[in-house]
Amino acid sequence: MAAPRPLCGIERGATLGLPQGSPESNDVSDYLIIGPTKSGKTGLLATLAQASWSYELTEEGTSVRVLRPNPAMSALADLAQGTIREGMLPMSATNEVIEYEFTLHVQRRKVAFLPWPTQETEGRFSLWDGPGGALFPNPTAGGASFDIVEYRRFRDALVESLTRASGLMLCLDSTDNTRALEMFEALPGIMRDTGLATLPCKRVAVCLTKVDSRFADKGTEARATAERESPQACCRSLLPSVIFRVLSTFCADAQFGFGWTSVYGFTPDGSPNYDEANQRLAQWELTAAGANALIERWVPFRVIDPFLWLATGTARDLEVYAAGELPHMFAPSR
Repeated sequence: MAAPRPLCGIERGATLGLPQGSPESNDVSDYLIIGPTKSGKTGLLATLAQASWSYELTEEGTSVRVLRPNPAMSALADLAQGTIREGMLPMSATNEVIEYEFTLHVQRRKVAFLPWPTQETEGRFSLWDGPGGALFPNPTAGGASFDIVEYRRFRDALVESLTRASGLMLCLDSTDNTRALEMFEALPGIMRDTGLATLPCKRVAVCLTKVDSRFADKGTEARATAERESPQACCRSLLPSVIFRVLSTFCADAQFGFGWTSVYGFTPDGSPNYDEANQRLAQWELTAAGANALIERWVPFRVIDPFLWLATGTARDLEVYAAGELPHMFAPSR
């Protein structure tokens, strides 16, 4: 009998009996997840398990696992497991600076219908979250209970991690163009404080979240619209061109992948699987079949794609460009 899946797809403290030639723990590349306030960063992490299981149903011969989570990531997984019973995902709210860390393990068969040979890849992902949830947590949002010394320690650690990160994931809320100023204020300073003219990252995933809400007015055509519309074009309306000039300068050797994501996804008829009024999966009370049926049809939309691309280089549905192309693509209109 096959072993049961671990809770929420998270294997706590797991270690791998990796075959020769597979990545050992000291060879694992590091990836950093950043993004403005309420850009959906924590939701992506909370959804990873469900997204990985859905991905494996469509991609024969590929398995994706979250391994070796730190205590914060384990707690987030437990919270997600509980709140989804009510059709809701956990919301991030904290007066502390929290680091989420985990390893993404990808195993792929070189020939889909044969059990061997296989190729294995690992990537270690980190996300800092805190009051305001900004690129750098905002100490003024935490009130008197916020520890400024702890904040500075984590800020220094975040900057240091940029000096060795093999890739970045930049999360942006595709429905909110008011965060551009926050990005403009924070991002250049993050890059500058590393002291490096060029960061070592080789890939930057620009992850446009909440695409189900962006195209909610399309009804049953919402998913088809998301599959048709360009995420790179959307970025032009969300961020000033200077942001991409900064990124292309400090990440001059990187490729940039633009993609849509949605932690709620779409219903089988193509409508958004999100009830905005109640902030949970769509039609929760209206389905006679109950919670099981709704959870079965919960398929996060392309959540795995940016993680998979950073760790393995498999772009799937991402639009990929070289850093040198960005200044021309995002040049301000005259």
